[in-house]
Amino acid sequence: WHNRSRAWRSRDGASPGSVLGLGICELNGVLHGESSAFLELFETIGGPAHAIHVDQEPLVPTARTLVEQIRRTEAEYAAIIEDLMGYLLKASPPPLPEEWIFAAALLHGLKRTPLSETYDLLSRVGVFRSGPADALLLTANAESQRPLRHRRLGYAMQVHGHWLGRAVPTIQAWTKASFEPIVCGLDDMARDYRELVGLIEAAPGRMPAHVLICNLMSTVGEDDLQTYMGFDRPMSATLASIYGKDLNLMLHDLARDHGVAIVDVDAITAEIGGQRNLPDGTHGSGALYAEVRAEVAHILRGRGVPGFGPALG
Repeated sequence: WHNRSRAWRSRDGASPGSVLGLGICELNGVLHGESSAFLELFETIGGPAHAIHVDQEPLVPTARTLVEQIRRTEAEYAAIIEDLMGYLLKASPPPLPEEWIFAAALLHGLKRTPLSETYDLLSRVGVFRSGPADALLLTANAESQRPLRHRRLGYAMQVHGHWLGRAVPTIQAWTKASFEPIVCGLDDMARDYRELVGLIEAAPGRMPAHVLICNLMSTVGEDDLQTYMGFDRPMSATLASIYGKDLNLMLHDLARDHGVAIVDVDAITAEIGGQRNLPDGTHGSGALYAEVRAEVAHILRGRGVPGFGPALG
């Protein structure tokens, strides 16, 4: 039920600079740190600053999901509720309690729009309201080449396989009956990112002014391919290292055209050693997260987000 975690250092009721992390487990390590309490982040910056991490489990915050959260109308959300609740109410045998919890968490994720949320902050002079966040931190690891799309209502849903694998039978049956997997190529991902950035740019003051995206590790140290002739095009659909390179190039185009900042996880892992610090391409070591955390602070500082300058003393 804890749908977001936050930490801040305030000063006399002044609204601090803020960063909102929306991503999968890797951003836990970057923002929360090994202490799981944001301590490492605040040790590196001067403040006042505010860090927010939203965990939308079981929903993965892909660019398409974020776009649909922003655009979704009350009528569309009501249709989503009717569809899922109607399936569960008609199910035989009746759904188990954990299935209702899963459904509620999923509906909550589809309903909210974290990019425009505001926050209560406590300072020495009382409670005040702040937000939306100044900067948004995303990760390209959240994107999927095979997302799900609702057959009738058309909305996208990306849920990690381990969540669906642990879901009990009624939820699994609803997913199979109501959704179809679709192919999402790099051009589709680029379109979703551009649409998301466009929506943000069209709402100044109501959404984060800066967008940061962590890219992918594109080189696996154990690659030993001698020829690519046996692979169909596009090879990014088959080979993780090619996919990572192509996706990172797509992000560079996005940065060039829309001013998005790239958190270059690829370069960082190459410098400190990818195989020992990011063995599966997603879950990193404390050393890697420390470097990525420092790079995030460096980018926010360079973009003038208040409070993310170097720690004093």
